[in-house]
Amino acid sequence: MTHDEIKSSVASLLLATAPTLRKNLAAVDVASSPGRSPLENPEGMLAKTTITSGPKGEFKLDVQASTKFAYDYTFMDDANDKGVFSLENSYLADRFRDYGRCVVIIDARVYDIYGDDMQAYFKHHGLGLEVLPLGIDEQQKSLRTVEEVLVYFAEIGLMRREKPLLVGGGLITDIVGTACSLYRRSTSYVRLPSTLIGMVDAAVAIKVGGNLAEKYKNRIGAFHPHDGVIMDFHLLKTLSEAHIRNGLAELLKISIVEEPEVFELLEKHGEDLIKYKFGYAEGAPPGLHEIGRTVARKAVLRMLQLECPNLLEHDQRRAIAYGHTWSPVYELTPKPHPMHHGHAISVDMAFSATWAAKEGWISESLRDRIHDSFRRVGLSLYHPSFTVENLHYGTTTILQRRDGDLYAAIPDGRIGKCRFINTPDFENRAALDASLEAGLKAHIELVNARYEGGVGKECYITEGFDSKGTGGTSSKLELGTWSERLEEMLDGVQASQSYETVNKRVDEIKQWWDGTHNFLEQNSNFLRGAVLKILTETRKGNVFPEGMGADWALDVQSAQTLDFLAGVQSKTGKIAWDLGTLTGVSAAVLSQHMQVTTVEREPKLVDFAKEHLPSNVEVVQSEIIDFLRKQAAEGQKADFIFVDLDKTMYQPCYEIIMKEGLLTPGGMMLFDNVLYRGLVAQHQEGNMASVSEPTAKNAAALDYFLRKVREDREDGLVHTLMMPVRDGMLAVSTP
Repeated sequence: MTHDEIKSSVASLLLATAPTLRKNLAAVDVASSPGRSPLENPEGMLAKTTITSGPKGEFKLDVQASTKFAYDYTFMDDANDKGVFSLENSYLADRFRDYGRCVVIIDARVYDIYGDDMQAYFKHHGLGLEVLPLGIDEQQKSLRTVEEVLVYFAEIGLMRREKPLLVGGGLITDIVGTACSLYRRSTSYVRLPSTLIGMVDAAVAIKVGGNLAEKYKNRIGAFHPHDGVIMDFHLLKTLSEAHIRNGLAELLKISIVEEPEVFELLEKHGEDLIKYKFGYAEGAPPGLHEIGRTVARKAVLRMLQLECPNLLEHDQRRAIAYGHTWSPVYELTPKPHPMHHGHAISVDMAFSATWAAKEGWISESLRDRIHDSFRRVGLSLYHPSFTVENLHYGTTTILQRRDGDLYAAIPDGRIGKCRFINTPDFENRAALDASLEAGLKAHIELVNARYEGGVGKECYITEGFDSKGTGGTSSKLELGTWSERLEEMLDGVQASQSYETVNKRVDEIKQWWDGTHNFLEQNSNFLRGAVLKILTETRKGNVFPEGMGADWALDVQSAQTLDFLAGVQSKTGKIAWDLGTLTGVSAAVLSQHMQVTTVEREPKLVDFAKEHLPSNVEVVQSEIIDFLRKQAAEGQKADFIFVDLDKTMYQPCYEIIMKEGLLTPGGMMLFDNVLYRGLVAQHQEGNMASVSEPTAKNAAALDYFLRKVREDREDGLVHTLMMPVRDGMLAVSTP
């Protein structure tokens, strides 16, 4: 059949089967019905597949689908409520009873407080408990933590539709929620926020996320709904005032632009709500618990009313994003310290108010009322890293984030009403930037004049935030040693939360290491004359027998060490033996101080050495053991012996030298490569790396050799010094 005939037959077949195909495909349609989230129930997806035609009559299938989300918020904030871990309250157990256990990922600090209660609670209700405590802060809100959680899910065998319980603040629920979005492509979860900001902010939206490369806040994540949120305000009893204040910023945020009644309550009672933990602390003023409940319920309800029609943030006119336009660019900056989220958005809102007043969008009295509301409860009005440069960078990034426009939320002339500032409100981008810059300068002047710089109470993250991850001062730079700094830099690599940071820190170590290596060479004796000649000829590489290369020859730093020690030793003796000539670098170094005999068994290397070494070097072709026995028979001794040969030969050579007294009293032996890539120490520890058989044999031989030297040292026969020069050098002298 021709191509056209085949095409015609296929088209006829499709047309003939179209009615049946349509009937079968119609079965794909799913009607709306009650149920939980689409992650649990296929009825959560509304979908339809329709047969249509392409622009030129092609057979085409169009798919239309929409997701039906269903989740709940359960408030445990009445005066007679029992907390979730109270044995009398079966709510939590009932929610997880289907799988006979509860899988919990919890902030480690929260687990320290409530761990015993959790264990007793689930045991009392006959349920198993699997717990992963995570000790994370903003720095660990990263892909590394995501992977840790994913591995945990796999190891404990999390079932396809089993829902883990996420306990902690917004950090935990955000980053573990991201892991849930990835595990088996979609795993639902239940939130139990333990902080005020987790209850009234992070738990409101269905988005989860983490930071990218330890500097781009919330650049990764997904829209991934929870199955439900448990709002247990009893947990606020153990929350610090600093974290209550942090959450209060989010309540002020929504109240300023959407809830005037809540704003008035916060103006009047904000300080007491912080001090008495929303009425849950002892000694709370009468009625404060009810005020706190009203504030939280009304604020969360209003945020949900605003967010639910816009769960995937298709519409960027989001009042809930007030305070989140510029705050991401300075929130995690290291100087003076990273900032708590609530303080960061307070700075953004305070600046926005100053800018709005300067442009005439709000009155100065409203500006001052907003500023005073933050100041009264100890929230920040300014951060030293909110510079003009960061302002413009933040504008650029938010334009990218919000599809090309600003959508900066501000009060619309009064508390409780919101408007959005966009680029069309200005002649062009340059005019927008100029207005913002002038606004920031005015804001800085204002907070310095009225609010002592605007820094809030307990606004910085100073605990748990790794200084190596923020660019802060590393202690070993100030008080440590060279080797301690190396250890600290390696610790920094291990602490990295992204591949980008790993690569950056590894590059820093390489640069530092190379610079140190060059520095060592610059501050040691320069190699001269015969040594440079041999090095030049060695690098040509045409001298080596099969299996050898230029990297086998003595390196510059080792040659400098040999040069120095030989120079010192030459003050008392002038006879040197070089055991293992190779290309003659070590013999050339020794020749600058002593009369040298160098010994090599490979004919090609012997010929090379005879051609290029100076006249005061005798080149002998021989097995090393045979040479040593001959010297012993002739009664010869050396003042300096350099050993760089097959590693299995070190101990036999050493034992002959010691037994026959081939080293003059006060003489020195220098053995090269005794660290042997660190394998000798690992062999000694019984922690040998997986290597080839010849390499393992060499490491073992060096270990046994060094044991013998240590025995002689303990017996007072020798003095020793091991030096981390290149691959390790061991100096051995006789009394």
